[in-house]
Amino acid sequence: MRARHLLPLLSLLALACGSETPMPSIPPPNAGPAQAKAELPVVPIDWERQPLAMAGDGPSGAPMSLTAGDGTGLQIVSLKASAVIQDPLAFTEIRLVFKNPEPRAIEGRFQITLPPGATVSRFAMRQEWGFQEGEVVELQKAREAYEDFLHRKVDPALLEKQAGNQFQARVFPIPASGEKEIIFSYSQELVRAKDPYQLYLRGLPEIGRMDLRVIYENSDGATPEAVSRRALELHKVNFKPDRDLSVPLPVLDGGARGLRHEELVTARITPLKEAAPDRIGSLVVLFDTSASRALGYQAQVARLGRVVEAIRKDMGDGAPLAVVAFDQDAETVYSGKAADFGKRELDKILARKPLGASNIGRALRFAGALSAPGGGRFSRALLLTDGIATAGDSETQELRDELDLIKNAGIERLDVLVDGGIRDEALLGYLAGGLLKGGVVLDASRPAAEIAARLGSATVSGIRVNVPGSLWTWPDELSGMQPGDQAIIYAMLPKHLPFEVELLRGEAKEKQSVRFVSVERPLLERGAVNAQIRRLMAEHGSLSDSAAREAKKDHIIKLSTKYRVLSDFTGLLVLETDEDYARFNIDRTALADIMVVGPSGIELLGRSRPKAMSVAGAPANASEPKDEPEAPAKRDEAKSPESAPSAAPNAPPPPPPAAEAAPVGPRPKPEASDAESFSGSPPAAAAPAMKPQAEFEAPEERPSPPPAPPRAAPSAQPRPVALGGAAPSRPIPTNPYRDPAGAPRESEPPISRNANGNMESDEAEETYPAPYEGKFADVMAHIEKKRAKEALDIALAWRDQDPGDALALVALGESYEALGRKDAAARAYGSILDLYPSRADLRRFAGARLGRLGPAGLELAVDTFRRAAAQRPDHPASHRFLAYALVRSGKPAEAFDVISAGVRRGYPAGRFEGVPWILQDDVGLIAAAWIRKEPAKRAAIIERVRALGAKLPSGPSLRFVLTWETDANDVDFHIRDGRKGHAYYSSPVLRSGGELYADVTTGYGPECFAIEGRPKAYPYKLGAHYYSRGPMGYGMGSLQVLEHDGSGGLKFDERPFVVMTDKAFVNLGTVTGPLR
Repeated sequence: MRARHLLPLLSLLALACGSETPMPSIPPPNAGPAQAKAELPVVPIDWERQPLAMAGDGPSGAPMSLTAGDGTGLQIVSLKASAVIQDPLAFTEIRLVFKNPEPRAIEGRFQITLPPGATVSRFAMRQEWGFQEGEVVELQKAREAYEDFLHRKVDPALLEKQAGNQFQARVFPIPASGEKEIIFSYSQELVRAKDPYQLYLRGLPEIGRMDLRVIYENSDGATPEAVSRRALELHKVNFKPDRDLSVPLPVLDGGARGLRHEELVTARITPLKEAAPDRIGSLVVLFDTSASRALGYQAQVARLGRVVEAIRKDMGDGAPLAVVAFDQDAETVYSGKAADFGKRELDKILARKPLGASNIGRALRFAGALSAPGGGRFSRALLLTDGIATAGDSETQELRDELDLIKNAGIERLDVLVDGGIRDEALLGYLAGGLLKGGVVLDASRPAAEIAARLGSATVSGIRVNVPGSLWTWPDELSGMQPGDQAIIYAMLPKHLPFEVELLRGEAKEKQSVRFVSVERPLLERGAVNAQIRRLMAEHGSLSDSAAREAKKDHIIKLSTKYRVLSDFTGLLVLETDEDYARFNIDRTALADIMVVGPSGIELLGRSRPKAMSVAGAPANASEPKDEPEAPAKRDEAKSPESAPSAAPNAPPPPPPAAEAAPVGPRPKPEASDAESFSGSPPAAAAPAMKPQAEFEAPEERPSPPPAPPRAAPSAQPRPVALGGAAPSRPIPTNPYRDPAGAPRESEPPISRNANGNMESDEAEETYPAPYEGKFADVMAHIEKKRAKEALDIALAWRDQDPGDALALVALGESYEALGRKDAAARAYGSILDLYPSRADLRRFAGARLGRLGPAGLELAVDTFRRAAAQRPDHPASHRFLAYALVRSGKPAEAFDVISAGVRRGYPAGRFEGVPWILQDDVGLIAAAWIRKEPAKRAAIIERVRALGAKLPSGPSLRFVLTWETDANDVDFHIRDGRKGHAYYSSPVLRSGGELYADVTTGYGPECFAIEGRPKAYPYKLGAHYYSRGPMGYGMGSLQVLEHDGSGGLKFDERPFVVMTDKAFVNLGTVTGPLR
């Protein structure tokens, strides 16, 4: 590589290290494949001589998997892993072929746990013509694009970071009884020379064919260019791995080990040779018992016992010791002399069971409260966790207050033991360095004696790092170091200068020479960019100013997209064609090259042309992109009878879905246009003047939202509130999933009109398939028969057998609720948050269940709804759930801000039918609750309501709002009144009063049935028909019963539900009278 190729990287990294100047638009280097190397000698891998993993090493459970929406694992037909080790860096490429056992197309969830600090650089999916590469895209845009293409029944995939070093991808479609092939690659730093390179395999099911190849590049020490290469290989058929692949690194005598490509250098250094002791005098231990600890929980508890015993030998039998178990709440398991902690206390932790979300901030506050009485009862704290905070404060700037609290309580040092393969070492490193004395982050799988020795040794911070003559060095300072600790540093060093590292502590200076190997650019460059992104992420987390955080976030996204290094704010999005990317304004004209593993090492797949490419393993030459087949023809083949209509053959790709806003008020609905961006809206026309409105005046008619498809402009005619004998206010929406409106369907009983003119079923709901199956059906049957203890026994055994099954946790929560144990139920539902922290759909589902528990779960419900709204602001339910949880928490002003944000943003056209009316109703109801609490602000609140095009309610009302957490499917809402009236999608109005706003056939809901005025036909019997299962599998959702007394008083009844079978009817209960 010529020197000029380093200039773009130098410019970007200089920006990352210093100023916040806007990043220049500099294309990344565009080199071709590396020159071919000589054929490598091959050394067979002796599997039986590979070390067996210790408990706690690597990920718990399978390190990679592809599952259906119901949790069914797909068979791994083949696994081909290729890796290149350029010590201290490594690059790994994994090719997987999965088989779908279902006779229907499904959406799959690919999940992989990477080594700590690893970063993803490639995600590709095989299409008919070869592999389509994922592009690094800003995360929210990627999520919205993925769901749009999911609805069009084409082939999207999206990979994003889930928690810590775990990544997850949504893949659609996986064809019925067919196969799906994906490529996944990542790079990593090998920080500790004595730790081997590892490929996580232990825990995988039987693999049809497994091929492993590791290329090791090593210098013989004579010259930097004298590099030897060898390939280690293993080939197995019908094989189930019982251990991970480990490749030891060579141990060098003295000095540092590094890599160099012209000006860019990296090295592994050992900054410290000795340190003073720091004996533990008193200790509070915080032990994580959250749901993610379930796999190997007994081993973790046993390890806690061994560590405490080893520490006791150093601190003495009489030293004060406290042990706290924490998840979403905390309890003191033991407090007393160190010598008296033992089996009884460990059994108590086992009996607590691993449940609930992980709230590290609450655990720190609890430790501070324990230490504070009498002033500094404990001088040291030890945190045993994975560092994945799934509830409460989770960013560094949010956790400052907790660190200050325990500091003021007399705790001087906080150390961390990381247990398990999934971890957030960046957050834990911040916590360990946040007190008067720096702590350490240690792997809990180390021997207990080694851990105790490290905890009894002081750490050293403020070690300045300098590479003489370099333009920049990163990191330029090291903290929390102990003897033997190592670190990876990067620098930009003119190529004529020697590679040396200076370490400065006060006036003392130590110089280390670096034994380096000359390498090609790709891996070294990506490693340097990843290091800068990690630093910027740490800075982002420490900022409290929102504008500064957004600027830092934008900086990270630009680095991430330019150099194909995934970050927390980006995802890898796979679409079918270049036109699909263009539709969402995703630039593919300056594409970073892709690192691949070739026969002799790392190669670059050049991408100077923005075309879909075929790479190694596909039939075409990688340098000659194949012409794409006609997309419309392919999509026709993928259609099923339940598919939504696709574009006409040979038609140009449709524009991105327009952002659909509320059709009344000062922000009219924008027209869809090819020129619109997906996430924004074109300039709106001038708003019609709003009519002055009295407080709580009679209800005013409003225009009706249009039917879909096609989308039309809002009707100018006002929509009458459906009371008495009113006719339906809008045409019945066209439903692409079902027969023409009014016609009986195969799965639906014949219908007739009753004396009131409403549709009435001739058969009871029991003629539908049962909504539950398997163990969940057993649990619910026991609960219905008032045998809650038996239900709990089944649920506990199910959860122990499959700790990651969300339905097992729902069954556990239902059982605890039936026994009146609301705190235990809250931990069961909180477990869903802990296992699926990046799934907004499951956060909302669990939050609804937490909310109905009242004080036992409401605080956590607000927290999880807040996170769901941040993750998926493009889902209306995110805003609604959060807003009403805040109302129930006594915060109507904050709730009004939340629902206002939901009204102002746009939503994709053709989805969330009727949501403008629902959200505007919400604005009025929440405003009424706010006025009730703060009547002095009435005028200002009314003005804000009018500005949103909404109005205050004029009197009492009753609303039933149905939401479900599956996409691209149809759930029908049925309402029956006490006069035998029946309202549903083709008969939306009850003669007794009330109207179904719209029929949502594209997933998620919400669907609302509103009764204005006092209800006249109790009891109301409510149900949901799971008409179309869709690609995501089991249905989970919630019915909200919302009653307004006419004066701002709101009452709620949350009714979560689960449905597991197609065409099933779920009984959502009866509303017999006003809510209590």
